[in-house]
Amino acid sequence: MITITLSSDKFTVLHFLQEHKRVLRSFRNITITKDERILIKGREYHLIKKEVTLFDVIYTLTRPSILGKNTLVFRFSVLPKNSGCTISVSTKPEKFENEIDEKKFMEEFSIFQAEVLAVAKPILTMSVPRDKIPEIIELAISRSLGNIILLWFSSKDDKYVRVKVKNGELVEKIGDFEDISTDLVNVIVKQLAET
Repeated sequence: MITITLSSDKFTVLHFLQEHKRVLRSFRNITITKDERILIKGREYHLIKKEVTLFDVIYTLTRPSILGKNTLVFRFSVLPKNSGCTISVSTKPEKFENEIDEKKFMEEFSIFQAEVLAVAKPILTMSVPRDKIPEIIELAISRSLGNIILLWFSSKDDKYVRVKVKNGELVEKIGDFEDISTDLVNVIVKQLAET
């Protein structure tokens, strides 16, 4: 397992990690072609699954082979630490962990941050256990100084709650969390603008 520390908040890091092509460019022997194909040691792989939770972003890539499917799994675990975040990178097979170029990863993250500041509208989507809703709202409130952040919480049965936080305060809630009965809740986070 490789560990990388970034001086940024958890939402921004999770948002960055959702951009799999940008993140995979940080690995040696992985190329993203001009037509957006993923080549690993010259062989084409396809992203078949991307999972985003409150703590992890996981990519599953496969390529067909004579012996069946070759599958690679990249897991990025994000933990807040002091004024930033620690990302633990683990892969299956494990040999790919050593292929990450930390300097390139930091460069890609810096470019991402500059782009996010330029558009000022980062969007994050993830699925979380229902009991993590208060933690997500607290994270948004802590990040909302000078910003307006909208959060949509929804369940598979199309029940939703919208929360608006601004300058460190919850200013609006539409809907009732008790209507969301499923254990897994979809969350969309959107930063509207600086206030």
